[in-house]
Amino acid sequence: MRRNMGHKDISYTLKTISSNEKAFSRKKNDLSNSHIQLLNMLYREGKQRAALALTHENDELHSLEKLRIYIENSHYENAHQELTSLKQQLTMLSGAEKTELEMELLLEEARLHALNAQWELAQEKLTLLITLKPNAITLATALQSRANVYFERRLFNESMKDLESINSLAVIYPDLAVKLYSDVLKIKIQAHSSQRMLLQAKKSIQKLWDEHQKTPETALTILRLEISCLKLEKRNYLKQASACYWLAYHMGDLLYASLALIDIYTAISKEQQGELYTYLEFYLKLYPRAQIEFEANKHLCGNESVIDFNIFNSTSSLVLCDQNLIFHNTNSGIEYISLPKRDQLVEAINVLSQGPIFKDEFFKQCWKKRHFSLHLHDNLVRTLICRIRKETKINILSQSKSLVMSGVFAV
Repeated sequence: MRRNMGHKDISYTLKTISSNEKAFSRKKNDLSNSHIQLLNMLYREGKQRAALALTHENDELHSLEKLRIYIENSHYENAHQELTSLKQQLTMLSGAEKTELEMELLLEEARLHALNAQWELAQEKLTLLITLKPNAITLATALQSRANVYFERRLFNESMKDLESINSLAVIYPDLAVKLYSDVLKIKIQAHSSQRMLLQAKKSIQKLWDEHQKTPETALTILRLEISCLKLEKRNYLKQASACYWLAYHMGDLLYASLALIDIYTAISKEQQGELYTYLEFYLKLYPRAQIEFEANKHLCGNESVIDFNIFNSTSSLVLCDQNLIFHNTNSGIEYISLPKRDQLVEAINVLSQGPIFKDEFFKQCWKKRHFSLHLHDNLVRTLICRIRKETKINILSQSKSLVMSGVFAV
């Protein structure tokens, strides 16, 4: 799914992420193609430290960092190997040093179980970790992870108890990274409780968009929440699922790309599902969690037509019209632009997102006028188009007398 890398890409990556070219040269022969792809992706996203850790000789610190990198980037086989190696290192430690590493390994092992939908095993590891009384950050992460596990097992009361514990920690540590995920899960549980709370969830979702920094990770998280609520309302969620796929794919998170594809599969018509399955099958073989999710939902179908997947993989930009958000896939990772509300740029991009449009119609919709005069209004349109190109980095082309956004997937 990631782009094929030629010899120049590989050499450039290995040389650039460290000044010690000789050390990387020695390592290069030991790296598998999947390692090289992961190194290249980490470098493009500006994660030089993480890339360097993958090439470092084994020791406790770098092995733990490698384990996390493998898990975060869906390299589960490598993660299991690193976990086994670290468990062996535990036998050579003692005292506080051993306890600290043991707690970190319990958390990462639980994450691996959860990513493979082994919910009971994940719950067991997390409960053990929580009883060991780790530091506040690790405790909050463990509570959040266990709350997710309880949710997947439909143990909503137990999940809410863990979320309330996180809220108590957040009073003392207001910058806890898991707070967003805690808020999202709380909304999901409430949405399952009653029709009235489901309606309230919509307001809560918009509050999340307004309060949190609109990074690709945040957008993916909130969009997945929107999909959960739309499913409960029995409304179609193809647009949200498509946006999730674009984000996860370009972030390099293939597990969540596969989950987004499953959502797309269940949102489209039976006639289109067969064609999509050949594309989805690749992911199902890689990720047990995706396979389990697919088996549970494959009977569902909608009435929407599937979007051409070339749009996802070949477009360099995603526009979330409702949130005035623009994401660009660049050589250094995903960049994002958040436009102010009620800006004319927002209206113009919303109009252009509907597809090719004649200049006169574009003017009428953007300026709310009934008539277009080439002599009077052409410069206004040109100025607005230039503004879009400059401030949003979206390229607007003129094709067959129509205006069209180039390389953009808009939802």
